[in-house]
Amino acid sequence: MEFNPNLTDYKDLLEVYRRGLVLDIVDKVQIIAWADGIIKAATEPDYFFIELSLAKDKNEIIEAITNVNGLTPNAVTSRALLGILYHNLIDKKLQINRVTPILDNLNNREIISEIESAWLYQLSDDYDWNNPSVIPIEQAKENLLSFLSKYQEFNVGNYRSWDEINDRLQPLFTSIETQLENEYKAVSKTERVEAVKRKINFSLTGLILLGCMTVLIAFPFLVKGVGPVSDFSKYGLPVLAVLYAIFRILSTHKSEKEIINSTKHFLRQQYLAKRQQLTIDEYDTLNQQLLQQFQELDLSNIRCIHLFLPIREKREPDTYLIRDWLKANHPEIKIVFPKTNFRTLAMKSYADDEALQLAENAYGIPEPVAGNVVDVNEIDLVILPLLIFDTLGYRVGYGKGFYDRFTALCKPGTKFIGLSLFEPVGSIEDVNELDVWMHACLSPGQKLEWR
Repeated sequence: MEFNPNLTDYKDLLEVYRRGLVLDIVDKVQIIAWADGIIKAATEPDYFFIELSLAKDKNEIIEAITNVNGLTPNAVTSRALLGILYHNLIDKKLQINRVTPILDNLNNREIISEIESAWLYQLSDDYDWNNPSVIPIEQAKENLLSFLSKYQEFNVGNYRSWDEINDRLQPLFTSIETQLENEYKAVSKTERVEAVKRKINFSLTGLILLGCMTVLIAFPFLVKGVGPVSDFSKYGLPVLAVLYAIFRILSTHKSEKEIINSTKHFLRQQYLAKRQQLTIDEYDTLNQQLLQQFQELDLSNIRCIHLFLPIREKREPDTYLIRDWLKANHPEIKIVFPKTNFRTLAMKSYADDEALQLAENAYGIPEPVAGNVVDVNEIDLVILPLLIFDTLGYRVGYGKGFYDRFTALCKPGTKFIGLSLFEPVGSIEDVNELDVWMHACLSPGQKLEWR
């Protein structure tokens, strides 16, 4: 009986092999053995399988698979890769401290469910696997494996059952999302009511105390024979001013819940979700408003601008608009783009000139793959990516610290200006000494400056 396999029958498996090789969770030996098996069984094997069998290294395999038409990431392949990651960890083929970039790569809200994306982001963001501080490493491992165990049915040996396994998983995530949404609505309503009650109670108590203190301080000055009323203006009013200032500070205190809701982690999740909720029209309008704010900047002393490149699908500020405007209106200004090393968390800058070549990396980020490297000391202005910022000049980034490290290397006098699709929050609670303090930040409605 003839056996002539069609590549389209293996599209999902090939996509998993390709991404698995990039992420180092699939072994090239395994893929070559699979190709050899097909060659032996097939009557007239496609040359593609021979090409895989003869590949010298994983890059040749990745290139061969990439050339196959119609391969795209989808929910099935992403979940299969999470299953393979789980088995790698269980079988101790992968060290736990290498997990974070893999989780980041597999986290795509356009493909997997919102709840899966939130879990992946939290697992990647909450734990510094090389430097466990907040959560003990064993607890971190337990949380990670507990999440990944949902995908343990997936493996490369049962790829013909992947659709069936995926169909069983989908209702689970849908029900969890619905449950969490209902719980969030119920908790949010209760918290809003309680917050209003606390504010009213505290304000009334503070006003009563302030009134009593006013009477006690003013009484001696108003009693006949104690002293002129002008003494009250001289001594009493300053005291009252101090008391009122104390009252105002206390009346703006935050509850524990309000503090948690102002942390980087909470704000990051909140504004990632807000970005995804933007319609195309809303996104385009906000970007045009950001461009208008940028056009108002004084660039007279700027010779070189470091500009990040956006992932438009994730609703990041569209800096291509700024790039095009600069080229048309300030051709004398050199534009440079970053290339990120996810192992060292360092960045290089490449000039936007005729030698520049851009491509998406494994994380979907457009970046230079060839071109002229520019020394960090040439840069006069760094445009900072962020999810949200506060009224004090601090930002919430993606949590990896790339720009915190990069800006520390810039020459004195370099300006740091953020771009935000949203207006600022009051303050970020867990700012530390390593966070960049921006000179200014542009939002669609305003420009805020701090230094």
